[in-house]
Amino acid sequence: MSTLGNETLSTTHELSQLLQMSVVIPTLNEERHLRNCLESLVRADFLRKHFEVVVIDNGSTDSTIQIAESFASELNIRVFVRQRVFISALRNFGVSMAKGVHIAFVDADCVVPPTWLRDGMRRVVENGAGIVGAHYRIPAGSSLLATIWDRHQTTAKVGCVNYVPGGDLMIGRAHFLSIGGFDESIETNEDAELCERARHAGLSVCSFPELAVIHYGTPQSLRAFYRKQRWHGTHVFRVFLRDFPHSANTRVVLLALFVLGCELGIAFGIIIGLARGEWKTLYIMSTLIVLPALVLSTAKVATSNAWSDFIGLALLYFTYSIARARCLLNVKT
Repeated sequence: MSTLGNETLSTTHELSQLLQMSVVIPTLNEERHLRNCLESLVRADFLRKHFEVVVIDNGSTDSTIQIAESFASELNIRVFVRQRVFISALRNFGVSMAKGVHIAFVDADCVVPPTWLRDGMRRVVENGAGIVGAHYRIPAGSSLLATIWDRHQTTAKVGCVNYVPGGDLMIGRAHFLSIGGFDESIETNEDAELCERARHAGLSVCSFPELAVIHYGTPQSLRAFYRKQRWHGTHVFRVFLRDFPHSANTRVVLLALFVLGCELGIAFGIIIGLARGEWKTLYIMSTLIVLPALVLSTAKVATSNAWSDFIGLALLYFTYSIARARCLLNVKT
């Protein structure tokens, strides 16, 4: 699962030499965002001597590494290169190089609030038996679709949750190593899979609003949203099959299977219609395929009384369901 070595797992670093927090940032061609991310850490309300930044690059061909190295006078920063691996392996490698008692993961296209490290440290200590973090905030000036999705997806993700994203996740180093780190065999869903293993090991997973970071990788168009959800779902089904009776991915997989069945039914309905002139099957399947999006949207807007969001949210849920159904066929777009 993880390539974290035995020496690392035994935590042989002397505690007296460890920093309080190590911030691990995986990168790949992030020249557009990395400077803003690092500048936000420079502004952190946290003593510089108490934290370090570990950047692990996956073989960037732009100026990502040079940008990271340019912060040597402002941050306690180290840069490493590990090519042609998944982001889970980059994060694990970062932890193996880190010296902090606690680990904070953030993605290069995120900007942290000034109190992120201080509040994160407090939450990790208070919640000493688990993972803390938050779901992303969207950038100012985001599109209507991005705003609608954010408004209806993040409101309930406070307190004890199934997972927090890997781009805003904090955990004690010892706990991270004890559960084996991120699964390096999967390209996506690695954060949810880590949190699921943590919960099964008796650790808590909690989301706190003050730890939310701004995610500049937020999809702003329907096409970008589809591509992001298509990519995010790459290994959801694989993780689900490992322990499907207890998987946190069950509802997503059932939705994907239902929509995939409807897509096949639509194709069959077209064939029947062209061959026999009977279009009933096509009509039924075309209705069924949009049903989950309509039901989910109705439930969300009814709860928040934001009925003006209904059409946009239904469109997003429909796009989401199609993207996740395509993941089952491993269709690349």
